[in-house]
Amino acid sequence: MAPYVDRRDLNWSRRLRAQQLGTPVNSLGKKLVKCTFALGGAARSTLDVGYRAVTFEEFARVMHAGIQNRGHENGYELKDGTLWIHIPSFQLDSSQYATLRKMLDEIRRLHGVTQIVFDVRGNGGGDSSIGDMIFDKTTGGLRFDDHGLATRPSIYAEWRVSKIAINGAEKALKQAVKTYGAASSRARWHRKLLNSLVSAQKSGRQWARQDSGERRLTRDDVAQRHGRLRRFAGRIAVLTDSDCMSACLDFVDQVRLVPGALHLGTMTGADSMYIDTTRVQLPSGNVLVMPLKVWRNRLRGNNEALVPDFAFDGDIDDDETVRRWLMSVLRTH
Repeated sequence: MAPYVDRRDLNWSRRLRAQQLGTPVNSLGKKLVKCTFALGGAARSTLDVGYRAVTFEEFARVMHAGIQNRGHENGYELKDGTLWIHIPSFQLDSSQYATLRKMLDEIRRLHGVTQIVFDVRGNGGGDSSIGDMIFDKTTGGLRFDDHGLATRPSIYAEWRVSKIAINGAEKALKQAVKTYGAASSRARWHRKLLNSLVSAQKSGRQWARQDSGERRLTRDDVAQRHGRLRRFAGRIAVLTDSDCMSACLDFVDQVRLVPGALHLGTMTGADSMYIDTTRVQLPSGNVLVMPLKVWRNRLRGNNEALVPDFAFDGDIDDDETVRRWLMSVLRTH
């Protein structure tokens, strides 16, 4: 029963399982011998499994079948008052990061923007600080009445202290310095995390706490606290597909909290409360993707996908059709 694959009932997981049918499992020398198929209660059929060597190009075509490559370039366009921001990736190199900063500076100088659409189709996550920066630079961020906020549960994460976690934090710090610069806020964040893990290890503690500075609030809570954007008074919307996971989900969480914001498109992917992974090579030759931290009091539950306010029933990769549908929804709701 495929013991080493993602069995969640999500579009992303089902697609990944289909791709992995032809991938043999190294552990203990096991390989699939027979596969039994059943669809919609129909009679089952069992087929023998055979293996053959393929070229990398053949393997890549199979793994990417049915997946539209949206590239990794963020961009925007302004038409009839609608600012459409394409955000297909939060995983950037230093050049892409510089381009994004330039783009956000250009957006800040735009005039005549009455509504913003954040298009995160194809975004599988990456660095959540990129999403934070895009949201803050384009809208000024969310503000609301904070009276009594201290009584609400604090959202925080706990990192499991280990040599593996410390090695992962060292690698992440090096990458942050390379991408954003040694004096950047992201490099400072990773440096603080590394110091926290090292300090916890020296003192014999099993966990290092990471405070987010946020409290657990629902969309209704923010509305009751008169939530509003600091620098933008128009409508905002976020457009998703099933690829949206990890940092992309964090970004959608942020947009959905804004009173009047709309979530459109298809249901997102989902992630566990156990997150921020590193890769460990096992003696078998397999690679273990190992989570390093766990979220506490996060509003979005464990493996909970986000369901749009208005769902698109069609090909979510058909840009023209999706745009007409989305603009119609914004006009009528």
